[in-house]
Amino acid sequence: MPTYVYAVILEDGSNGEHFEVVQPMSDDALTKHPETGEPVRRVPVAPNLPLSHSD
Repeated sequence: MPTYVYAVILEDGSNGEHFEVVQPMSDDALTKHPETGEPVRRVPVAPNLPLSHSD
């Protein structure tokens, strides 16, 4: 399952604390922090793809 990065949305609309959640791709993005209930948004990050090199 992929790991998604989320950021807490502060009162001024900027990003606060970042945290990671492992969840299936079929799940909807979180809208609230799973522990505090604060509003959150998913943060786009580059995927970590393994590169194979052949000699």
